[in-house]
Amino acid sequence: MLRLPAFADCADTSTVSASVKVDRISDPSRASALASLLESVIGRPERWDVRGWIEQAQARGILLAAFRGREPVGFLGARRVAEIEIRESDETAFCYSLRPDYVYVVPDARRTGIAAALRDVLVDCCRKDLAILADMREAMSDAGLELEIEVLSFVESDEGEEFVERTRQKLEEVASEYFRSDTPTVRPAF
Repeated sequence: MLRLPAFADCADTSTVSASVKVDRISDPSRASALASLLESVIGRPERWDVRGWIEQAQARGILLAAFRGREPVGFLGARRVAEIEIRESDETAFCYSLRPDYVYVVPDARRTGIAAALRDVLVDCCRKDLAILADMREAMSDAGLELEIEVLSFVESDEGEEFVERTRQKLEEVASEYFRSDTPTVRPAF
């Protein structure tokens, strides 16, 4: 019998990269405070429900916030999903999926490394998961499960597509640390 583990804890963390501090926010009151701070910086654009995005991200999985000093300059909401897939060919696969749902950087902070700092912290949150999957690889194979890793996102811009591709590359790089010569391909899924 193969027991699948829960996701590794991605505890509240603070990471400082250059002039950017990235915090993981798991408390709903801190998420609400972040939304209020961002609204004070960017206003309340009709087109974007920043508060809704932040609340959904906090409730669904991982919410990361980037700050310059005390001012919020962006956030990222993502989920980690594990699924058993049964294919038409009767093959069975265990699919680990990293799903960045929301990435937002305030306009005057774009192209300054904010998204890269958020992505690096997100991928670091997946390190423990990848270590667990590497340890389970043989048991999965014995159970007839192929391991797949993907970065899945629905993007609306070239910048979004670039973010997903760089996230995929970074996750594949980290996976190679744990799987060594038998690293599964980390595929993009749009």
